[in-house]
Amino acid sequence: MEQAAILKSGNVIKLTGLTNPKYSIYGFLNSFEADVNGVTKKFRETVKEDFRDVDLVGQIDKDVIGGFYEEDFFLEYLIDKNKLYQLKDYKYTFKPASAKDVIIVKKIKVETPYTDFCKIETYKWPYQPNTQIVDYGTWQIKIPTGVFPDPIGGVNVQLNNTAMQFYNHKIGLFVTPLTDVNDKQAKAFLIAKIAIQINSIENIFNTIELGTSSDFGQYINSQKSEWSTQPIFVSPSVEVFEDYMRNLTSFYEGFYANQISIRKASKKEQFYWLARCLSAEALATVPMNDKVDLLENISDYSHRLTENNNGEQLAIKIIESFTFSSVPAGDRNDLLDRLMKIQVYQVANVYNQTNTVDTQQTLFEILYSKIDDNRTGRYYNIFNTDDNRKKFILTLYKIWKSSKYNPKYADPSYTLGANAFGLFPESYYMKLIIDSGSSIEKTKYYNSKNSPAVLLYQSFGELNDAFLSSTNIEYEIEGIKGRKITILEKGETTITTNSPKDNNQHKMPYSYVYGIYDLFQPISIIGFKPDLDLIEFRNPKNDINIDDPTSRIPVFFLYYMQDYSDLKKIDFATMTAVEVALNLTGVGELSSLKYLNYLSKTRAVWTGAATASETVLFWEAVSGVNGLIQFTAGNALAISSYLGNTNPDSDIQKFTQKLNTFLGILTISSLVSNPFIKKRLYGAASDVLTQERKLISLGKPHGLDIDTMNAIRGIYDIDSLIDLMHLKLNNLPSYARETIITKFNSFTKDEQFAFFNYFYNVQEEGKWIKMDFKYSRIVNGETQFYTWVDVWQNEIQFLKIYRDYDFLDAYHNITNNTNLIKHVHKGDVSVTHILGSSTKTEITGLHNQLEIINAPPYIEGKWNFKDPLKVKENSRGYVKAKIERHMGDIIDPATNKKWENPFEPPSRKYMKAKRDESVFWPSSYSTQRINEEMAYAFSKKISRPSKQINTLRFESKATDGQKIIITKDKYGKWSIFPDQFDF
Repeated sequence: MEQAAILKSGNVIKLTGLTNPKYSIYGFLNSFEADVNGVTKKFRETVKEDFRDVDLVGQIDKDVIGGFYEEDFFLEYLIDKNKLYQLKDYKYTFKPASAKDVIIVKKIKVETPYTDFCKIETYKWPYQPNTQIVDYGTWQIKIPTGVFPDPIGGVNVQLNNTAMQFYNHKIGLFVTPLTDVNDKQAKAFLIAKIAIQINSIENIFNTIELGTSSDFGQYINSQKSEWSTQPIFVSPSVEVFEDYMRNLTSFYEGFYANQISIRKASKKEQFYWLARCLSAEALATVPMNDKVDLLENISDYSHRLTENNNGEQLAIKIIESFTFSSVPAGDRNDLLDRLMKIQVYQVANVYNQTNTVDTQQTLFEILYSKIDDNRTGRYYNIFNTDDNRKKFILTLYKIWKSSKYNPKYADPSYTLGANAFGLFPESYYMKLIIDSGSSIEKTKYYNSKNSPAVLLYQSFGELNDAFLSSTNIEYEIEGIKGRKITILEKGETTITTNSPKDNNQHKMPYSYVYGIYDLFQPISIIGFKPDLDLIEFRNPKNDINIDDPTSRIPVFFLYYMQDYSDLKKIDFATMTAVEVALNLTGVGELSSLKYLNYLSKTRAVWTGAATASETVLFWEAVSGVNGLIQFTAGNALAISSYLGNTNPDSDIQKFTQKLNTFLGILTISSLVSNPFIKKRLYGAASDVLTQERKLISLGKPHGLDIDTMNAIRGIYDIDSLIDLMHLKLNNLPSYARETIITKFNSFTKDEQFAFFNYFYNVQEEGKWIKMDFKYSRIVNGETQFYTWVDVWQNEIQFLKIYRDYDFLDAYHNITNNTNLIKHVHKGDVSVTHILGSSTKTEITGLHNQLEIINAPPYIEGKWNFKDPLKVKENSRGYVKAKIERHMGDIIDPATNKKWENPFEPPSRKYMKAKRDESVFWPSSYSTQRINEEMAYAFSKKISRPSKQINTLRFESKATDGQKIIITKDKYGKWSIFPDQFDF
């Protein structure tokens, strides 16, 4: 009868000849010593996952076999792949246990009051073959009923000093004060497991000879200090302890497997090599200062931060190590603070002297410049590299979201909770300072002139018979200067003259400083899809999604978005259809604007910090007009209080909704100086007053006080603005206003105000002449005279909010281009006699689904989808499909008979398919809607390079966001169609 032990496989083996057996915390044998040729060797359990990753492919069950291997040789194999094939000679072969052999199981036990460290309980019982010993559901050894530990109380475990200090300190802080028995036991057990793992790591530390001042020696002292009595955790949950245990296990496994390499490294490089061997989760247990010190060290001029030597991966691992739940919030804040620190390096010269080099760059900027994306590989496929810069930025963004720089993150250090705006007033960028002359505090880091809190986008174009002019306005990061990032507003007007000359295109760029921001300062982007929804900032690959309409994006993230297009940067230059005009329809909830409310002076309305008479909005009403707009805190507070109105009357509710939208735009108006915002504020005020007039006509009082309504009228001041429009029209030359004044006088007051909004700032006399000119067209066989003002008032049915001069100009060009209208709505067919009986047949165009019929039966002159089962539809309702036409109405000039297709069967002999797939406007769009959408796209188009000589190509957007392509071929023929790739 011999002693036996249980392996994780469930096998029971003899311990005869084995000395110093060690057990896992659950009682399985995991190491022992044995005599090999007169020398005592240590054997350790090894599973397949412990082998080198490259050897797991094709070698499993050949040379990669789990078992107990001689520890020293297995460690040598891990750094020398050639030893794989010798491993089988160093694998221990056990003898299976026999019946009645005594099984010995040693496992730890953690019990109240937890004042002593855990105990080892030893269980013994006779082995009975064919009896299940392991519960594979829980991976626990099944102790037979009636078997008790020997001795009953178990034996105390004594670890090294650091591990014991860790246990005693954390038990006292996080277990002893608890009252829940289950919570106490779960946390105590995890603390014990962590302490045992610390003990195992320190045992490896002790095998490495340390230099007294080496980075590695300093790190070990720092690590031991942190493990002993340092505040690693803040009110940790069981999940936090579990996360730390996983991280520590990863640390041990990486350190254990690479200990030979670390021992062999120079004293100066040992910590560097340790960090290279560890995973991100393992590095999460390393003290913050040691990790960031290493980041600074590898970022210097030593060329250790490259992709080829895995330096980029090391830097990213260090950054990623701060993302785990067990990492204290203070460490994340400290990391971001250190990243904004200007780096000063000590550099040795050729004379072995040390020079001090002030880089004038932050650690962030240096890391950003050295960690690159896969540019060479992406373009030339030379070698396989990773987009490490993207990983760096996305990881840093994840850390930023859980830091003091994110105003919506509840940092544990805060003493105040979230305020009424859902923000934490103690967060870094939400700090307020005194504004002289006012009781309303202002934000320290934002102002409307030098650092606006929002970015707004716009683009526009103009076309006439002589030239095409398109202006694209976008934002660009000028660069990083120390801790600051400068954002430029840039624009470029491209004027293309209608000339066959090669130099017919001229570009006129401009730029100015929009704002200067800190690296980690959040900024909101307010742009709009053409369907008037606020933009959604989402990258489908990385699921970076900002969770509310007025999102907060740190400026460093915008810097990268500009740098690398794969992040789908918010590029309204390609949208062209976007109007920088706030329309909060559907998102006018004040809760959606809480962040911007706080940054604006309207904050004082909700906090009660302002007196009723203090002005929260004050700016010039109209460019060139001396009128000033003022809106007081009392006015805003009255609206805010009124919004709680629960009157069920539908008309009152509509009035309330209009007020809600008005107040939201008022908030944004105080944050950024932008004429488009003013225009929207006028419109919002107009909506309120229109709804008020409706209530008056119905005899329904709305209940909002007269002073507030007068303040809204003061913003709108429709009569004064209409008078201004009258004055402007009367001052036009008589040949530029012959019909306009008469028509303007016949407008309703709302139409006159709308006309003011669209055309008051039109300065060019030539534009007024074109609007006043009487054009003619044939309608129902009769000549009809009209002006663009008639079109503006009566003809535009669907896109009324876009009826500015550029839109009317584009609409006129499109609707008077009969070739274009036919091409888009009916399609073009061309059959040309070439030679003998040969003809060239070409069908093009058709983007209106109203012309498509269901077939068969096929109808002469009609179009149908060639294969209805292959029709594709995108989320906006646009359809892409192969189409064909029944050509029975076309005479073949070679035969003077109906055109026939020799490649089709008799039943389809008249069918001709269009060569390429076609893209159609949504089936719900009428011909008029399509014409208006084409006009909108045409007015917002941006020039793009064309691959064909003497042709023009443009890109734009429809009002629903669909990308639109506009072309003009060498014969002067225009085409406008939805982009087939925007699906």
